[in-house]
Amino acid sequence: MQRVLLWAFLAAALTVSLLTATQRFRVERRNRAVELIADYSEIAQLAIASGRSTIEALKTLKSAGVTTVAISELTIGDLMAQGRVFVRYPQGRLEQTVLLVDGNLVSQLADQLRRVLGGEKIRVSEIATDRSTMEKAEITIRGRVATDWLQSLPAGLPTQAIADARAAGLLIVARLINYPGATPKAIREILSNLQKNGVRKIVFQGDQVLGFKGAVKDTARYLKRFDLIFGRIEFAKQKGEIELAKHVEGNIIPVHSITQNEMPTLSRPDIVERYRKAVRERGVRLCYIRMYESAGSDVISANAGYVHEIAATIQKDGYVLASSHTLTEVRIPKWQRAVPAVGVAAGALLLVTSVIDISAGAFAVWLITGTVAFLLLAWTGDFGRKIIALAAALIFPTVGAIYAVRNLCANTVTSKKTISGALGRLATAALMSTAGGILVVGLLSSKAFMLRVDQFAGIKAAHLIPILLVAACFAGGIAWQCDSWAVQRKRLIESYQKLLSNPVLMWQALGLLLALIIIGLMIARSGNEAGIGVSPIELKFRAILDKVLGVRPRTKEFLVGYPLLFVGIACALHGRRREAAVLVTIGSIGLVSVVNTFCHIHTPLVLSSLRTINGFVVGAVIGIVLWCVLKKLLLLLEVPPNNTDPKSTDYR
Repeated sequence: MQRVLLWAFLAAALTVSLLTATQRFRVERRNRAVELIADYSEIAQLAIASGRSTIEALKTLKSAGVTTVAISELTIGDLMAQGRVFVRYPQGRLEQTVLLVDGNLVSQLADQLRRVLGGEKIRVSEIATDRSTMEKAEITIRGRVATDWLQSLPAGLPTQAIADARAAGLLIVARLINYPGATPKAIREILSNLQKNGVRKIVFQGDQVLGFKGAVKDTARYLKRFDLIFGRIEFAKQKGEIELAKHVEGNIIPVHSITQNEMPTLSRPDIVERYRKAVRERGVRLCYIRMYESAGSDVISANAGYVHEIAATIQKDGYVLASSHTLTEVRIPKWQRAVPAVGVAAGALLLVTSVIDISAGAFAVWLITGTVAFLLLAWTGDFGRKIIALAAALIFPTVGAIYAVRNLCANTVTSKKTISGALGRLATAALMSTAGGILVVGLLSSKAFMLRVDQFAGIKAAHLIPILLVAACFAGGIAWQCDSWAVQRKRLIESYQKLLSNPVLMWQALGLLLALIIIGLMIARSGNEAGIGVSPIELKFRAILDKVLGVRPRTKEFLVGYPLLFVGIACALHGRRREAAVLVTIGSIGLVSVVNTFCHIHTPLVLSSLRTINGFVVGAVIGIVLWCVLKKLLLLLEVPPNNTDPKSTDYR
């Protein structure tokens, strides 16, 4: 009766979570527009090398798929390097700085300096010049300004670049700089001017966002006021971008870019596939494309072919090349975000009752207390729901691993029933972990998590702790069957005393070391920023799986977790509990990975679901093959089963 009630609670929570998942799926399906961005400065340089005009080059790239051009803001230092601005400090006028400026630039620069420094500090005056030279003008700044600081000030977007982009029919992304001394008023004026000029998206230059350090909240406020979108570059780690992302309230579009230094190290197919994955797997909607070809008789046409490959690959996945937009919120009532907590509380009691029989009174107390506590925690907001999501990631893989071999401590079966029996228990374990993942989806599916402004917390702990719990249960002999607390406590103490008193054999030490290495590697490679990279061979293997299966399953599921878990269950079915304990413990990595897949809220739900299904199918097939090979080997070596006595207390 206890478990029936827990399954009912879990089913109700899963139903609500699936409803949330459906609403999130609809939000994801509506967000299909992707922009391909070319860098104006790069195109202008290649156009000169090809003997074409910049407008012609931009139109050629537009026909290949480019939708947008990124225009970088110049600094006064850039204009000085171009010989278009000269600085002097007049004698006798100690409190003035004079800029000698080209006539066709003076109006734009004066307006920009008024925005940056304040209108009361700027005066413009024409000066006499020789008719054979370009017309000049003076911009006088009140106060003596240090040359280094003056050179760092923004001079605005080049008007010629804006004109060329519009003539080519392309959208514009502004690449603004940060500079020392940016005031809230200056930030307001700079962003207001962008809005007036029809620019809606901003990708900041360099390693800082505008307003860092001290005025990032002002930047966020004015981005929202002027309806401007922050293009957040993946993995760039610009200073201030996390704070800015939190305060713009979802007015964000993820950007993927490959740095100039990295471009020469990548092949053309690798680059194409990288943009495809960024769009398909991580919700990127602004692809900042660096040109691939830099030499040749017609580099513009050559790069147009390269851009077309990227465009065609993205379109093949069902996306459209058009002006991108921000995600809409997954609009659900507050109670709907809290109800999945009931399922997590039920999962916690399922874990307890899988190893310990508890009285009806104690069960009722624990159920009511746990449910109310988890509901209240979920009601507090995102922080509380992140704690519960972590609890789900710890609980459900552990439950799945224990249910996989529960009540098999003394059972043996015929060879014909081994595969079907092991497959059924493997499916039960996988479904249990998937249930935990669905509850995480119900708890965390919101715009902030989908844009990675906020993220699932405790990813390393979620990988390690379930494996340790499973190992502790097997080492203590309490994982195989449920019993009273007194019996299980006695069994636990006796098992650990025996374990600690036994000498460690060389093969056991080597086996333990190998298991620790496997688990350590899996944990090190977990998370969005793994501590260990992926080898070129594995990258090629992943690419093959992507092509064959459509969605690549996770290596730790199909190649490690499920195969070892299947063989471990099969061993348990044949009474080989020592082998089963080790294999199921290591195989629980696969169950942990299933929940972790759904913890990546920025990955589309369809992709996560297909990845989970593919991982199970491929992993089960490999497990069956591995078991058949191992069974032949065991028969050949005539290794007898161990601990088949149902009264034995040695459940290791």
